[in-house]
Amino acid sequence: MTIPSLTAAGLLAAGIHPATLQEVEIAFGTKTDKPNPSDIDVVLILPAPQLKRLMGHADYLKLENAVVKERFIIDLIDPDLDGMATFFQKLKVEDALQRGVPPRHLRGVVQVTL
Repeated sequence: MTIPSLTAAGLLAAGIHPATLQEVEIAFGTKTDKPNPSDIDVVLILPAPQLKRLMGHADYLKLENAVVKERFIIDLIDPDLDGMATFFQKLKVEDALQRGVPPRHLRGVVQVTL
């Protein structure tokens, strides 16, 4: 598995790119082209028992996202892998324009299996 190089616009080519955690670290390290990054886009998919233990709540999907965001500084979203992959490939219009790509341009995502 090899993560492709970034495009001229500084994006990963559209699609889902399987990689190991070591490959992600080698490819990206702590790179960002934002002067003051405020987040990273990560989807962590855990089996239900592990997620329940992490959240400390047996019925984790009924937790209010605001409570989860305050406690863990993350958004808790129902784990629909295809939907999340599509969601994270979309650029904000202002990001697309700043990078010189069409607003509907898709970026790639990396799928890491632990």
